[in-house]
Amino acid sequence: MFGRNVFFALVLLVGLSMIGCDDKTVGGGGQEPPGPNLDLPYSQLTPEEQKVKLENECINLLNELQASSSLQAFDVFENFLDLLDRDDPDISLYSDGSNPLQTIFQASNAYGVYTWNRNKWEKTSSSSELKFIFPPKGTTGANDATLSLKAGNTGITITNVWYDEYWECTEYDPEYGYCYGYKIVKGEKNEGLIYVPTSVSGILSLNSKELAKIEASATYKNKTYDFEDFKTTGYPESTLLKLTTEENYVIQYSLDGRGSESKFEMSLAHGSTALIETLFSLDISFQKIFDKIESIDDIDDFQNAFGKVKTTGYTKLMGKLALIYQVDDMAGFATEMNRIESEYDNAWEELNWNSSDYFTKEGQIYKKYSDDMAKVMNKYVKVSLTSLQEAFQIAELIVKSEKVGEYWDNYKWISSYGGYWNWSSDYPYIKLYDEWGPTYYLKFGDGSLVETEAYFSTGFGKLENKWQDFVNAFDR
Repeated sequence: MFGRNVFFALVLLVGLSMIGCDDKTVGGGGQEPPGPNLDLPYSQLTPEEQKVKLENECINLLNELQASSSLQAFDVFENFLDLLDRDDPDISLYSDGSNPLQTIFQASNAYGVYTWNRNKWEKTSSSSELKFIFPPKGTTGANDATLSLKAGNTGITITNVWYDEYWECTEYDPEYGYCYGYKIVKGEKNEGLIYVPTSVSGILSLNSKELAKIEASATYKNKTYDFEDFKTTGYPESTLLKLTTEENYVIQYSLDGRGSESKFEMSLAHGSTALIETLFSLDISFQKIFDKIESIDDIDDFQNAFGKVKTTGYTKLMGKLALIYQVDDMAGFATEMNRIESEYDNAWEELNWNSSDYFTKEGQIYKKYSDDMAKVMNKYVKVSLTSLQEAFQIAELIVKSEKVGEYWDNYKWISSYGGYWNWSSDYPYIKLYDEWGPTYYLKFGDGSLVETEAYFSTGFGKLENKWQDFVNAFDR
């Protein structure tokens, strides 16, 4: 969907800007503080001192993130989501194979015990809970993990009307006793009510020991719906999904579109300490988006319906630093991103393997893609690194297209038989082209540039992956 793709394009931008140096940075390795002046606010430090203070604060944050990345609850929950990807439990009211974390808001009769058995879920009836029994790691091994979900408040009712149907013969050959024409006949009318929970709680356990609590809630515009209307307009106005581990780590995801804006929030905390808080806000309400979503197939439709759409947001780091970002024209940004992807795909299709300049052109494709990505990101996405203590901008994020590597291999151009590339370990190992990619820099007040990987390490990437899986729970 257009909106979701653009949203995660921004997540990707911020996430990529945080991935870089290896874990050796953690553990106190970086520069030693040049003196007590590092205790001063950023605004009172020179750019060089700002860089050292920033490194120290990022190391402290990364240590916290690495501790959370090894938590068993996150790993078990991640494996549960992977199993949902492999096989869809059939618990949807609409029999479309939708997965449970979305359907729990839509199915009061979706209760059952689902046990993982040889790459599929097997269901046992239950009248009181929705429970999953599965291996904590991989797809085999003992089913030592459980996730039990129960509905809380039930404030929404759906009137469901359906008819029995049967086949009726319309053309019959008495000589051969054969019917070669049928029609579907609508039979007896049935009516019923479906009760939709507005809150759900759950327990994630391993070997009967509780690992984490899961909470989910939703609010709806109306209290009653017709069944067919609910399938298209019965979307929650706000949702919350929260996982709290026994070690008191809390990861949370929420959407709120009840006002004139739509807000997406994600956070990770340890006890009372907020490690990371992220917020995206669109200057358009969910109501407007969903009212027209059925008629939106591409970006042109989106622009016609909503115009540019402005996005603002931030990522706060341990309450001390914040990455603040803004896109004034989401539709324009998405249009450019789609253009780049389309040109990239077309360029690959036009490559001719039986051409002596194949690898030269392949390198040119990568460079153009990198150049275009950097240009579009710098044009549409504005990101600054700010000290929350004093609302002082430390640096701004810029993207540069740079050589990031080289491609070497044992290929040789053979000019006979019309010409072709051949590979052999006996051929010289040669450089075929340069590899290019977007590189992310922080530009400080004195104009100096430092790659973001000097401050933000792979721990952020691990967190981003877990966040992505957590958010995808609703889709899965």
